[in-house]
Amino acid sequence: CVESKTQYYEQPSVDVEQNSSLDIKVYPNPASTIVTLELSSDMVKTQFKLLDARGRVVRKGKVNNKTTINIENLSSGMYIMEVVGEEIRARKKFLVNE
Repeated sequence: CVESKTQYYEQPSVDVEQNSSLDIKVYPNPASTIVTLELSSDMVKTQFKLLDARGRVVRKGKVNNKTTINIENLSSGMYIMEVVGEEIRARKKFLVNE
């Protein structure tokens, strides 16, 4: 009789999730110097976090219903724009080209 054990490890994820009550637009996509973040409604106390493909925060700040973000010094690749407010969270993927 052979006995085997299976071990499972949980890896952090950067899956893109979308809260249905908030629609966000990130453009242009792909972008090279600036990106515009636009919210479907005016949210109070809302912040953005710009995450790289590994989930590290590379930029963050306050956001209005339309905010321009400088991405000039970012390396090319996939990024995730995360918008967080009171009881709300939305994410959108976009590409940066140098």
